[in-house]
Amino acid sequence: MDSTGLGVLVGILKRIRTHEGELRLVITRREIHKIFQLTGLHHVFSIYDSLDDALTPS
Repeated sequence: MDSTGLGVLVGILKRIRTHEGELRLVITRREIHKIFQLTGLHHVFSIYDSLDDALTPS
């Protein structure tokens, strides 16, 4: 995951939110999760440890 990938995800999230949608990310690798924490994007995205967690209604 690099800045281009993060930028693509942010762009997708903006587009989804304009249509009142929701994006949930499942991140299982610690290295990737750390990138989201370091960039502060863990506050922007809904991040889950498993698909089951992501599919559970909030």
